Amino acid sequence: MASVSREKQYDLLRVVCAIAVVILHVSSFYVNAYTSPNIGGACYNEHFAFTCFWNSISRFSVPCFVMLSGAFILSNDRNADFKYFYKKSFRTLGIPTLLFTALYFLFSECVACAAVAVKGRETSRLLLPIRDLIYGEPYYHLWYMYMCAGLYISAPIIIRLKREIGEANFAKAAYILLLVSSVAYELSRTLEPVRWDPGFQIRFLGYFMAGYVIRRKTQSRSSGLKGPIFICGGVLLSV
Repeated sequence: MASVSREKQYDLLRVVCAIAVVILHVSSFYVNAYTSPNIGGACYNEHFAFTCFWNSISRFSVPCFVMLSGAFILSNDRNADFKYFYKKSFRTLGIPTLLFTALYFLFSECVACAAVAVKGRETSRLLLPIRDLIYGEPYYHLWYMYMCAGLYISAPIIIRLKREIGEANFAKAAYILLLVSSVAYELSRTLEPVRWDPGFQIRFLGYFMAGYVIRRKTQSRSSGLKGPIFICGGVLLSV
């Protein structure tokens, strides 16, 4: 079997994004503790400017991961086959998403049962995990998987659309959607916080498509680092 050629510059970009995600989550706790002292107390209130700096510069990581997904998923014409792509994606994304959602739902129900049985809370509390499951809000740490599910569902349609309208028009559509995503973000903030509402999905669709466009435009050039630099620079400007 022929070995798959790795594009090391994009592997490096994944490593950088993974480190940035860790920085983002660690610094977020300190930022939240400062804005809400009850979360962590006064011991986390020092070096707030330093924490905000790291929290800000690491926020490129999530859009960049989305662009990396689009760069490779939309480049593979086989992914236009609904059955092939959905079957492959269900193994890699669908099963983990369903599994961990079920585990967190069961944990929430156990906590609700304990609150009713031990602390004498109202029995209506048992329905809260169901409501939370519908809105996806308590599983905020799984939001990326819910968002990716929406993008993956649309991937075969996007590839077929790309064939119909051509690469140049597809690139224009990607850049327009990057602008539309800012409007979609505001829509997601004003509506109920359902983690799979259309505004929330469209918010990242432009990044998904732009990742493919940027990789395609830089693939044939001499320096393999131009693609990742272009992606990081663009995302930092967007942030």
